[in-house]
Amino acid sequence: MAGYLGAIKNQILDTADTAGKILRFVRITKPLMVDCGINQLIDRAVGQYIANPRPGITVAKKQQNGLPLIKADPEQIVEVIDNLLSNAIIAVKNNGTVTVTSQLAGDLPSNRPAAEVIIKDNGCGIDASDLTKIFEPGFSRSPNGTGIGLAIVKEILDNHGWKIRVESKLSQGTCFTISIPLEQK
Repeated sequence: MAGYLGAIKNQILDTADTAGKILRFVRITKPLMVDCGINQLIDRAVGQYIANPRPGITVAKKQQNGLPLIKADPEQIVEVIDNLLSNAIIAVKNNGTVTVTSQLAGDLPSNRPAAEVIIKDNGCGIDASDLTKIFEPGFSRSPNGTGIGLAIVKEILDNHGWKIRVESKLSQGTCFTISIPLEQK
């Protein structure tokens, strides 16, 4: 009986979590842009994973020093990085590495200077046929996935005027790269 009640409790918690994600997706607000340090945003998102590591999973940071300030909504960008980190940790299961990198990048196609935040894992990877669908609301291959997390990521980044790209190979891992235009002074 206790096992049955525990299973029901877990289903209720999963349903509440899913409902919360859906509500956040439909309520994404216009970003409140302020000057932010890229590395400080990464530190906020990564901190919980480093402080409370999961057995067999390494979360590492490679941060370039001296990056210029960016205009961003800090809460929304921490949510983006956290979502991508959470997905990467699920992808590596119980034996892998997730690395979050910040760096200056080459110019964007508009010839504007840019910075990048890269979240890379050596997990299960994403099938090539799914790469064009992963940011669509409701799309998920995960048995417990809602298909909302990456849709939220894309919406927030679009609202910031930033771009995200993904590269992935099955059984080798996935790399999400966020391109951040830098202010020209």
